[in-house]
Amino acid sequence: MSMNEQTIPSLKPRAILVKNLYTTICGSDLHTYCGLRKEKVLTVLWHEIVGEIIAFSESHTRRDYLGKALNLGDTVTWSIFSSDHYSPNSKAGMPQKAENLFKYGHALVTNDDTLHGGLATHCIFKQVFGCYGEI
Repeated sequence: MSMNEQTIPSLKPRAILVKNLYTTICGSDLHTYCGLRKEKVLTVLWHEIVGEIIAFSESHTRRDYLGKALNLGDTVTWSIFSSDHYSPNSKAGMPQKAENLFKYGHALVTNDDTLHGGLATHCIFKQVFGCYGEI
């Protein structure tokens, strides 16, 4: 483990910035940390997160997947993954196996995508194929 400083980037279209308040340790996190489960490295672990919405991109609808209003200051939690709700696997009841799946707390850190795990100070909810990480 190491600690790195990261500037919070400008939000991409339809993204939400959340300040992480709490995270819990899941069995899959422990397996990854202990080397029993292989993940892409570098990553920001922990995916069971509670946070506070602190910013919306200008193009965000400020509504969740079910159409409920979202506001600055709302306390939120979200699923481990964001996927295409219209994909064949999602329609078959397995959205966690959809193509182009994004997994919070398990994703590779890149130069332009870092804030996606519970051990970060913030997370950026991203849109994948017109869908958001479920809030």
